Amino acid sequence: MHLPEPDIRNNMLELSAFLTRIKEELQLQGQALKSKELERNELEDLILDLNSYYYQSFHEQFFPLYRAELEEDIKRLYKIARDETALKEDIIKNLKRAAQMYNHVKNGLNVLKQNHELVDSLRFTTSHSQEQLLLELLYALKDTQTAMSKCLDTLKSWQSLKALPELAKCWQVYPFQSALRGLWMSWDADSNSFGRDFKRLLINLELIQKLLAKITFSDENSTENWDICLAELHKIENNLAHKKYSPSLTLWYKQHIRPQFILYAELLELSIKQRDRKRIQLAVRNFETWLRSLLYLLERVSIRSGKPEPLLLEMHLFNPPDTSLIDEIAALLTQVQENLQQLIKQHDEAAHPDFYIFSAAAGKIVNEAWPKFKSMLKETNLNDPSILNNALARMQNQFSLLEMQIDHLNTRAEDIQKIKQQYEQMLATLDSYQDLLTEMKNQLSRTLAPRNVSRQFKDMDLRVEHVPINKGELFPPACYYLLNISEDQSGLERFIEEEDGDIFIFRLDDLKDSIIPNITLREE
Repeated sequence: MHLPEPDIRNNMLELSAFLTRIKEELQLQGQALKSKELERNELEDLILDLNSYYYQSFHEQFFPLYRAELEEDIKRLYKIARDETALKEDIIKNLKRAAQMYNHVKNGLNVLKQNHELVDSLRFTTSHSQEQLLLELLYALKDTQTAMSKCLDTLKSWQSLKALPELAKCWQVYPFQSALRGLWMSWDADSNSFGRDFKRLLINLELIQKLLAKITFSDENSTENWDICLAELHKIENNLAHKKYSPSLTLWYKQHIRPQFILYAELLELSIKQRDRKRIQLAVRNFETWLRSLLYLLERVSIRSGKPEPLLLEMHLFNPPDTSLIDEIAALLTQVQENLQQLIKQHDEAAHPDFYIFSAAAGKIVNEAWPKFKSMLKETNLNDPSILNNALARMQNQFSLLEMQIDHLNTRAEDIQKIKQQYEQMLATLDSYQDLLTEMKNQLSRTLAPRNVSRQFKDMDLRVEHVPINKGELFPPACYYLLNISEDQSGLERFIEEEDGDIFIFRLDDLKDSIIPNITLREE
């Protein structure tokens, strides 16, 4: 900085005025001397007096004034020097304030960034929750589809059984439910001998049926044939009861088939002994009807390799009007199943499936089918404990469950959407704050930039050194001395673990200051 020059103009004016007064005084004294003739000695004394007067006047009048003004200038210049030092200190203080403000803004931005990341992660969680709701809806539809498939399997099985008139005749002849249930429980699918013995059983029963046919077509003149056929019948039955079949098959035969077989055989034997043709024909007809129904059922079991048909045991429980109702229910469930399959397929093919679209579509399917299904069930008595009624009751519960699940998922989706909107509002607010603080940070950065500082203080040797400090980065070794850390010769590097701002170093002539925030380092 250049100090101001002393103001000598006034001094020169005062000096000129003083010399003018001296000149005038000397002229007056000189005019007085013109009228006198002085000797040499007197003239020298006069000149000495004039010179003494001149210097004495200068010393007594001008010099004190000049010295006072000079002292005033010195005081003023000293004050300026002191003001310059204070000015330098103020400049550094102001720059430090700007640097401190920069660090505050930087820390504020870091806090906003952390909060932004937190809120954004929460918003992402809500989006993930919406995807989860869609998957829950999808699996609820799949569960309904599975339950519907099981119910349709039961209905179709019932329809297929109802389409076989021979089955209805079987139940009219004799209640074979216990025998069938026992056979299913006794069936050993892993045993080859069981299947072989069961076929031998069927063959023997077929032989008995042929013997009965011979008796039917024998006339009264061949009564001996009756006795022969009866003896052969007893022989076959005795083989069935005592021959070495599979133990479980033998036990089943003795418990469920033999008692009825013996009853029909004894009635036939009694009629033959009485030689009563009408009674013989009646006994044979009843025996054949029972045996034909038994063979029909056993052949069905053989074809299915002993696989149970529980619904077969309940065919006698339903009335003919039930058939049309079951057909209507099956048609309705088939249509619903197709709609569900189409909806699930659309979800699988969609690039970005939307919960609200699929929820509305699922709700439409349920709202159209559920009332119709309930109306149909009013015509049935679901309190009867049967397989068909249980299947319909489970389907009823599944429809009700799906309806509640859709309502519950819609409520959750509304809550999630509201929360998501709140998070988005928070993110927008944080973004505006970040933009504001970023602009402040940029302005402060420009203020502290070396080029701008040099341009603003052209006449000063002012320098500002800005050392950026960021978490996770390498701390510059050149700044170790600022943290009182000696140079490490071990080759370990120090990384910034925590920081409260950047480092700033200020230099102005012989003045030096700095801002060192809290910094935590780790060695690696």
